Amino acid sequence: MRRLSKILLSCVTAALMLAMCVTGSLAATQPLQAGTETVGIDTGALADYPADAENLPSEIGVMVGEKPVDFGNAKPEWYNDSVFVPLDSFFEALGANTAYDEATHSARCSRYDTALEFKAGSDTLTISGKGGVSSVKLSNAPYIKGEQMMVPVREAASAMGCCVGWSHSEQTVLILDAEGLIRSSGAHYTVMDKYIKIGRSEKVSYRLSGTCDMSVSSEAADPLKVSASYTGTSSKDALNMNLKYDFSSLLEAMNTGSDESAKDLAKLKDIELKCILNYSERCAYIQSPYLFESSGMESSAWISVPFSSVLPGYNFIVFNDSFEDYIRELLCSQKLYSKASLSKALALFKQLNVCYSDESFAKEGNTYTTSYKTNENGIANEYSFSITIIGEKVLSYNLKQKTVVSGAVVEVSSVMKPGNYFEVNYGISSSSMNAKMRLDMLMTEDASEKAASKPETGKIYSFEDYFKIQSGKSR
Repeated sequence: MRRLSKILLSCVTAALMLAMCVTGSLAATQPLQAGTETVGIDTGALADYPADAENLPSEIGVMVGEKPVDFGNAKPEWYNDSVFVPLDSFFEALGANTAYDEATHSARCSRYDTALEFKAGSDTLTISGKGGVSSVKLSNAPYIKGEQMMVPVREAASAMGCCVGWSHSEQTVLILDAEGLIRSSGAHYTVMDKYIKIGRSEKVSYRLSGTCDMSVSSEAADPLKVSASYTGTSSKDALNMNLKYDFSSLLEAMNTGSDESAKDLAKLKDIELKCILNYSERCAYIQSPYLFESSGMESSAWISVPFSSVLPGYNFIVFNDSFEDYIRELLCSQKLYSKASLSKALALFKQLNVCYSDESFAKEGNTYTTSYKTNENGIANEYSFSITIIGEKVLSYNLKQKTVVSGAVVEVSSVMKPGNYFEVNYGISSSSMNAKMRLDMLMTEDASEKAASKPETGKIYSFEDYFKIQSGKSR
């Protein structure tokens, strides 16, 4: 059972790596990576808030970007395990307009396409925006103190499109105004928006076919190789793949030499696997009938695998509908735990604009080119990207990236050639190991079939539940 679990884990990892290559071909392998969590309307306490009243600081600071908020005589304060701030000064620092209704003890704060309505004594926050009107339950209700309405800072800022952190050592709430940065920069991303839409259309689906080869070698062990062939369908919100693996090299390394081991491994020489990648849920559904049956599960079952559990620390452009959305998500995945970390997040935004705004591309005919080099904190990056566009259609692109950190070299290249032929190469090398992955793919339009976003039949197990089942069977 343990061997089957290892094989299945290898299959799942390889499938998601292959899916990463395909999505990288369809819509970007980006050089600037960060964490995976996106901050939405977070009703929890800020990280590292003091757990009891005895540890509460006498003064609390609030930073919006690199500027401290001036609250005048009214100050932020702790209340019921949350930081509350005077509504007027805080939303003024965000560039929002505020209007009070004295009769109802309510306040309306508006900026860009978003309006928030707070009411003293009510734990309901009403949010109006492009998507309509919605309500969010606050952890604590706003209250009146003197002439000021006090509101919970994390939820107020998050509802306005900001990202929130807390510096315990500096006793400061850290606000990264992602929406404000994007709007005030004046940058446009039409080139990158067209790149994102490769292989993703609401009107047309795409047939995919190709092969993939992966290898790992080290001084301590013989080289291990895995190859796969695949077919699939790509639509706007999902990618479906049917894969067939050749694990000959890996299985040979697992052979104990016994007749029983050789017999078992022979059955696993060619493994078929289905993968549904759901962009909005950020997860993959995996099915492998033979491996499931051998593990005592239904052959029709599926395993749900969050993309971040296999590839943590990555935000994929393909998960977003526009480059602005990608920037918002990338910025709000930054861990804000000090003023220095807030400054780094702001520098990341500047770097994104330097690399990817329309103004950063040099244009020659129908080809747009951008590049950069950095060498900071022991990490050296070289990146170049060129893309040829006629009208709304991308004809070709060429992306290259090289990163050197702690003696290890990571190289990525992704090429789209005229005729919708793609080739992706990943490589990691160090003094102790070398790993390579190569993928080729042909994409053709096909309006007859749309990629499924979820399995239509069969029981769905979580990744954790699957391994609990296997742990029980191995005892």
